[in-house]
Amino acid sequence: MALRMDTWVSVVRCSINLHDHDGLASILPDNGLRPIVLAAVRRSLHHFGAQSVSDVQKTVSDLRALDAGWRTHFLDLFNSQTEFLRLEEVLRRDNQTGDTSRLLLRTQDNLELESVIMRHRTGRYTVCVSCQVGCAMACRFCATASLGLKRNLTWLEILAQVDHAQAILRAEGNRLRNVVFMGMGEPLCNVDHVRRAVSALVDTNQYQIARSHITISTCGIIAGIASFAKDFPGLGLALSLHGSDDSTRQSIMPSARAAPLVQVMETLDVFSKQSNKEYLIEYLMIDGVNDSRQSADNLVDLLRGRRLKVNLIACNAAPHIHPYGPSSQEKVEHFRTSIIRAGIRCTVRFNMGSSIDAACGQLAYSQR
Repeated sequence: MALRMDTWVSVVRCSINLHDHDGLASILPDNGLRPIVLAAVRRSLHHFGAQSVSDVQKTVSDLRALDAGWRTHFLDLFNSQTEFLRLEEVLRRDNQTGDTSRLLLRTQDNLELESVIMRHRTGRYTVCVSCQVGCAMACRFCATASLGLKRNLTWLEILAQVDHAQAILRAEGNRLRNVVFMGMGEPLCNVDHVRRAVSALVDTNQYQIARSHITISTCGIIAGIASFAKDFPGLGLALSLHGSDDSTRQSIMPSARAAPLVQVMETLDVFSKQSNKEYLIEYLMIDGVNDSRQSADNLVDLLRGRRLKVNLIACNAAPHIHPYGPSSQEKVEHFRTSIIRAGIRCTVRFNMGSSIDAACGQLAYSQR
């Protein structure tokens, strides 16, 4: 299996999606419509939060720049040639504190995926999106891995998750700030669609998300990391490490057998030099597996002197899916202290969703 695999997508569309601005632009000359319509549609979608073709029509028809005859032609055109891709909300779970919403969404070909809305105490609002239905990486601790890989998500299906989150946050009077590709699937195995979705997210005429507010996480796809600075300029890169030596890492992450840690870290060093950015190391704290004093020492030896930050994450217990559990708070603190003493920045991720099956794939797995 090739690790960089822009896997097939089996979704057929007959009309132009309202997020496909190149497609919309292509129909304007053929229908005698002025380019102002594209700007009007973008404004409707990304400033007024339109959630359907009819919403776009209503917003655009209110613009004074459109005379009555031209407006009628516009509405007829959009009724016949455009669509607005939406994902059906199958299930939503909110935790007791209200800072996390777990969403189970369904595609038009009846596949299920997950996304998460996080409302941080600092006032930031983040959506975690999926890039694949399922995953082929087979990580032992991940519920998504148990589902296998169904297919890649299209860039429009990725954006539809952002649209869904934006609609929820707008209703609350809040605004989306961050997008993280840390949901179901391996983003660097769906590079073309992730790249096109990112292009829309950072477009000042569309979502207007700052590049520095978008992070893509990978389990360590060497080819994808090597070209990351070129493919995703200005974006944050995170490595799901989860093991401080090859033996431990490969035992819980079979895909890690494709490249030893030395090669992964050297490739990350090249990314850091090319982009002039640090990267994030995500380290899942798994009781009795990777949380020993020796594991901490190994991690220090691996990371010392590199331009990075470590984020320790509590493993989500899911005994019906995998046998792993979270390290004790005492072990996590000792681990963190060892890393900080070595001069490496290290934080512990605040757990926002364990009560609502917020770990990747758990909600989808529960619906099987």
